[in-house]
Amino acid sequence: QGLNIKPRTMVARQESFGSNDTVLITSRPKSPQHHTILVDNDEWDDAKSQQGWTAPVSVDLPRFSSPEKSAFRVVFTARKRKSSFFSVICWTLAAFGAFTYYYLSNTLQTLQREADEAMVVRNRMKIEFRSTEKDVRMLARDLKFATKKYEETPISQQHQGLEQATKSLNRLESLSKKLSDHITTLQESVQKHSYDMTTQKYGPGPHKVVFSLRFPSGDVKSFTAEMAPLAEMPHSVQTFLDMASNGLWNGCSFVMNAKHVIKTAPLPYDGSSQTAAGLTQAFRDAGLTGSSFNEYSESNPHEKYTLGLSLQGGSPSFYVNTDDNTSLHDKDSSFAKVTSGFETIQSLLGYPTKNGIWLQDRIGIVSARVHA
Repeated sequence: QGLNIKPRTMVARQESFGSNDTVLITSRPKSPQHHTILVDNDEWDDAKSQQGWTAPVSVDLPRFSSPEKSAFRVVFTARKRKSSFFSVICWTLAAFGAFTYYYLSNTLQTLQREADEAMVVRNRMKIEFRSTEKDVRMLARDLKFATKKYEETPISQQHQGLEQATKSLNRLESLSKKLSDHITTLQESVQKHSYDMTTQKYGPGPHKVVFSLRFPSGDVKSFTAEMAPLAEMPHSVQTFLDMASNGLWNGCSFVMNAKHVIKTAPLPYDGSSQTAAGLTQAFRDAGLTGSSFNEYSESNPHEKYTLGLSLQGGSPSFYVNTDDNTSLHDKDSSFAKVTSGFETIQSLLGYPTKNGIWLQDRIGIVSARVHA
């Protein structure tokens, strides 16, 4: 049943016997000569190979002296083929391969969807933070204006306007508290989202980033920075890990030694086709110009050999504290600390400067890669 017969110079008729394993073919040749009935192996294999059946490829029929006596009957009998160990292995590997492909395909789609959602959330939070910060600045301006106006009012008239000024001040203080609470809620939401995304993408930690630097002499030196505990600085850690995993720091430079910090900038160091505009644009395209807010934690002060993430100047940048700057940088995010390669930091400190601040040559960041 299902056997495809392709006769040469003859017409064959296939008879089916239901579930029997035997196919009966009867035919009368049109000319007295040898005839061959061919079996289409591809079609047979598709129908039966998975069940372990085999079939003959061809059958030579005897030559008859006269057409009247040339009626014949050909019986094909299919037999069960014994499964070999090799075929079992092949089928097992095929099933495993199909499952692996399906699993990886779904995982890739999930990761892509989560990355897109994270980008949308990050952008939305930045917009809300910018809007809230603008409201806070306007509130501070109004409060300053109201205070100045009250102070300029003659003493004889201050009593008359005191009640109105008090109401305005109370209203401004109430609005200030609402804005402050809104900012806190936004920050907590961003931190929770960053914690979940970092855990899914990079694991629970500790997380490390290995920096390879190229000095003008051609020497390549490295240092390793371990990120702060994820529970304490989730947003800053996620931001920097994403920067490193996307290769955004590759090609940038250390450019400044301000005696208490060594600072980076998206400036090329090797005279290649890279430009400052191109490096900065890469951060913008990835939506990673910096963290959404200054995530400061007293548990991670700006001590010597810690890393800080700067939001000043609108350009992506981080710096290495070469002194205890806790009192100076109490608003910036201190998100990591150097754990090895201190001699590289000393080489940066000892490199000649121009005007006592700018390094005489740019020290290139060959790579900054996330280390599991």
